[in-house]
Amino acid sequence: MSAIAEKQKRELLRDLLSQVSRSFYLSLKWLPAAVRDPISLAYLLARTSDTIADTPWLPTEQRLDSLETFASRIAGTDSSRLDFKDLSAGQGDPAEGILLKRAEDSLALLSQLSEPDRGL
Repeated sequence: MSAIAEKQKRELLRDLLSQVSRSFYLSLKWLPAAVRDPISLAYLLARTSDTIADTPWLPTEQRLDSLETFASRIAGTDSSRLDFKDLSAGQGDPAEGILLKRAEDSLALLSQLSEPDRGL
């Protein structure tokens, strides 16, 4: 996977996170700096899963397939590229659409974390 530049990292962990989380983003300032990014990323990954699961117009079987593929990518057991383009287009909240479009970027950022942080 390609490395995520600092600007892209900031777009994900600050800008996008502030749009898809409500009070969670505000509480991050109280965390030690060393854990802010890994916890922010964990939230984005969980939120991506939640967005997939909560997409009512997507048939259950497709939601489950998408969730399984996403979970495999997070676990590092699958390297196939995600294609959430159609899924992202139908989101009522534009920020959730962006979250799905940027799932590959989130996974690339995950691969850049230290081994202990990835494990957690």
